[in-house]
Amino acid sequence: MANMNNNGVIEGILSEIDLNTRVWNNNDVISGKVIVKVVAPVVKDGPEVECEIPVQFFVKKMTNNGTENPAYTDLNKILTEGKSIAAVGEEAADCVRITSARVVMNEYYSRSGQFVSFPRVNGSFIRVIPRNQMMPKASADIDLIIKDIKHETDRDGVETGRLFINGINIGFNNYTDILPIVTENPEYISAIEAVYQPGDAITASVRLFFSQKTEKTYQEVEIGDPIERVRTISVSDLIISAISRNDRLIEMYSGEDVRKCLEARNARLEDRKEKNQQTGTVERNQSSAKSRIDIGF
Repeated sequence: MANMNNNGVIEGILSEIDLNTRVWNNNDVISGKVIVKVVAPVVKDGPEVECEIPVQFFVKKMTNNGTENPAYTDLNKILTEGKSIAAVGEEAADCVRITSARVVMNEYYSRSGQFVSFPRVNGSFIRVIPRNQMMPKASADIDLIIKDIKHETDRDGVETGRLFINGINIGFNNYTDILPIVTENPEYISAIEAVYQPGDAITASVRLFFSQKTEKTYQEVEIGDPIERVRTISVSDLIISAISRNDRLIEMYSGEDVRKCLEARNARLEDRKEKNQQTGTVERNQSSAKSRIDIGF
């Protein structure tokens, strides 16, 4: 099956560089991430918002045809010559443009067994651009087959005013993600509920809102002042800016094709869950052995 479209563009100031070189399958690769500071609106007619967009890279030096990969050449310049805000300050930092990026899901099981799932960006090409040519943006156009449409609710089951479309995107080698795109625009919500339903094929334009915020809570105690607790919450929203039908996808993928891709995704996640449980069992056993003291009975 052909890949569905999934094309992201990030343009902003290079904030951090965390890249390294290594050998993988007898091929030199550069892996790691860069963080790009983007100051731009994330909703229609909204104010500019500061985002820090992490972009992951895994780029081989040589292509399968035996030629040097231009994406590796460009990324190596960032690794060896790039100037980030963290290193030289914002005024002297490089401005970059990342193209042909893909929005995918980072999904795994934590040590406690909790399923963790959030969008991330995989980069391909990155180049330094003149500051006067920079047009800050973090956006993507993504083909999706709608899996479901749901109103977001809080812990008490109260609707928050946000609507999610969970959409199926089929990528290279049929690797399948379910991407959550979201809006809190009442006009968009009304139109989505009136026009779309599960099984529809769409192309969605989204803006990437990746940031961190802190939340304070207070725990009451029996004696003394309440205990203040602060936690950092990471936000990685794909905010809907436009949607249109894409009947081409209906012609490209049958219902059986999509079901097989979803079954493969479920098997992949189940395999990760089993491996996580096995790792957790070994760690718990080792921990118990180390903490056990023979007290004679």
